[in-house]
Amino acid sequence: MRIIIVWLLMMNSAWASCVTLDTSAWTQDQRNARVAVAYDLAFKSGVNEVPTVVGEEICFPAFDPAALITESSLLTRHADLEAIRQAAAVAEANRLATLRTEQTTLEPDVDSGLSGWAGLTPAEKIEVLRKSMRLHRVERLLGQ
Repeated sequence: MRIIIVWLLMMNSAWASCVTLDTSAWTQDQRNARVAVAYDLAFKSGVNEVPTVVGEEICFPAFDPAALITESSLLTRHADLEAIRQAAAVAEANRLATLRTEQTTLEPDVDSGLSGWAGLTPAEKIEVLRKSMRLHRVERLLGQ
């Protein structure tokens, strides 16, 4: 029984097709993301298998990755994914800056106290409090 298990394990790894990549000039981020990017490229081609990495080799058990997984395709896809991530980070930073600006305009100046509060009508005071409470609730939900 043990011989059969060992034989099956050896045959499975022997059937895997690998591609060797020279990652010496890559950044650490690119090296760290190579498995995820290789999986992404394979998945876009209809192969739903997670690759294995041994040294600088990326291996897939069911298909030959030589045509699909190349240094240029990995680097191009990594750059695309990084651009998407950075655009999302910029959008989130802009959204938070807008929220902070709106919050600052609604909050009274700390140094001057509530100097403008006395000049507001009761309806305006209620509206200011309502907006302040809404922003406070949003901040709590965002974990700010």
